[in-house]
Amino acid sequence: MHQEPLARELQSFLREHVESFEQLEALLLLCRDRDRERTAAELAVLLAIPVGMASEALEALCERGLLETRGQASATSFVYKPRTAHLDAAVLQLLDAHESNRLEVMRTMSANAMARLRGSALRAFTAAFLLRKDKKEKKDG
Repeated sequence: MHQEPLARELQSFLREHVESFEQLEALLLLCRDRDRERTAAELAVLLAIPVGMASEALEALCERGLLETRGQASATSFVYKPRTAHLDAAVLQLLDAHESNRLEVMRTMSANAMARLRGSALRAFTAAFLLRKDKKEKKDG
């Protein structure tokens, strides 16, 4: 069975707003139950992941304008509340794609992770080369 690739807009949304599978699952869970507030601990149980990982995912989604926090620091909860209608539409499209074309969503997420890893390695290599060059110039000069 051949799966259709995700729409370019959805691929772009995933690349820019959802970096991990934990973020993806947290976002979709909160979107499905959009009026319910959840703590990181609750989400960790529902997704079967460590609380720290759930907290990181939720904080990242807040920073990207997809969730809002409620309550105080010791009892912070999170609710699905995209900053714009465009973000809401993208998440709804993602939810639909996740239900109907899950394999392509996972492939896109994996490809995005590999691209970030390659970019990070290239930046580290470039920085190391520039640092080495600067040291050599100081030594020669």
